[in-house]
Amino acid sequence: MAFFRRWCSGADQPISSDATITISRVDSSYCTRVARWLKWIVQLPIEIPHMLYTVGLIIKHQEMIVPIQKQIIVGRAIHLMPSPLGRQHIVTSARLASAILNDYRNDEEGLYTIGVKDDNARLFLPLLQDLLKEAVSLEDFLFTCYPQQVEIYRKVVHEFFGPGNLPFIRTRLKEIVKGALAYLKRQEVDGVVRCSGREFTKMFSTAVISNLLLGKEAANFADYQPISQAIYVCMNHAVLKFLWQRPTAEQERAYQDTLKTMQATIYNSEGAFNDVLKTTEMTDAQRRGVLFLMYVAGGETSSSFLEYMLWQLGQHPEYQDALLKETEQAHQDPDSTMNKLIEECLRMHPPTALINRTPRVDLEVSVKSSDGSQWKYLFPKGENIIYSPYFAGRDPVLYDNPHIFDPSRPRSSLSWHPFGRGRHVCLGKPLALAEIRALIEAFTEQYTIQSNPNQAPRQKELLTLTMDPEATLTLTRRKKQT
Repeated sequence: MAFFRRWCSGADQPISSDATITISRVDSSYCTRVARWLKWIVQLPIEIPHMLYTVGLIIKHQEMIVPIQKQIIVGRAIHLMPSPLGRQHIVTSARLASAILNDYRNDEEGLYTIGVKDDNARLFLPLLQDLLKEAVSLEDFLFTCYPQQVEIYRKVVHEFFGPGNLPFIRTRLKEIVKGALAYLKRQEVDGVVRCSGREFTKMFSTAVISNLLLGKEAANFADYQPISQAIYVCMNHAVLKFLWQRPTAEQERAYQDTLKTMQATIYNSEGAFNDVLKTTEMTDAQRRGVLFLMYVAGGETSSSFLEYMLWQLGQHPEYQDALLKETEQAHQDPDSTMNKLIEECLRMHPPTALINRTPRVDLEVSVKSSDGSQWKYLFPKGENIIYSPYFAGRDPVLYDNPHIFDPSRPRSSLSWHPFGRGRHVCLGKPLALAEIRALIEAFTEQYTIQSNPNQAPRQKELLTLTMDPEATLTLTRRKKQT
């Protein structure tokens, strides 16, 4: 397949650190469009088997990391992946991604658009329609709406998660962590508890969203498990349909049952965040869509990251000891062990592995280095652009031994954008980081963490990045110092 990739792709040059990147509209003439069409006809006998190969990989692996990995050639900034929905232009350069992500995701007057064929629309809108039991539009969801509505949604979320509200968030997080630790203590046998990292972190992240945003305080930490399971079933059903697969009768029944669980959860929300949403001009459908997004974007991504970080800590007890020596205040220092661990885990396991844009016009990328060399690349109108923080964080041009877990690396200020960038940077970033710190601090204080060194789970991606198989943790209660 290397021959197919080199034939179909055209961005052979890497992007140096001193390069100037320009993205501009291209008004293609009639002759240019005809020439491009003829080139496509010539390439078609090669693109068809390439596309079938990609589809086969997606069906075989039920994810996107492996199919994309097979398209990547080290040293290139852009890689072409044909698919049934058209060409996918895979961007693995964080510098190029910075230029792309600065603009709105869906702007009728801008560079990028979202239509019903877009991944976000195809994945989420049918699910929202089932959940809300009414017709929904692109405007009813933060991932698909137009700029005017984006600013309304973002203003509310930013104010709730902003610096001014962090003391309130941290106080509530401590109470949630206390409930999680009490749950683990009840599972202990002679001071040891063995648990599924995925099941525990999913319940914890669900507890955070339920308690903090929706005002749902469960008497028992385990009571959050049905909501956690409902989110998984709903998203699994959406992904199956996204991949043009028909759910089984059993999966369909489970989906209908879990829709009722999510409806009861979201419709009966009484939390402070929901109270803020009610002060806006949002419709009931839009408000409930935001609450559901908080569970999906805030719960699934955080739980997956926490599972990965706990597994890595179980592999590296020396970092558990280092965390114990740091105070809570020291953990806020950019050069603390806590922040180095979080940053290295974000490099290897970003919360969002793939970020997409669709040009509404022909776009030309021009890259000019300080030595005067220059190259250009065309993103045709309607062909999807996918940026991957997962692969950018493993760029051998930027990192020595990029596949090795090494928190001692020089800090990079998250230059590969694991939380996105520009107008659509993740608004839940402050909550996610506070949630991670709160749980890891409490875990390392109460337990030593072990994870199976022979497990070596790989990472899969469809909606969020997950570990396969899931991490198994052995937690041993620390003896109190006398």
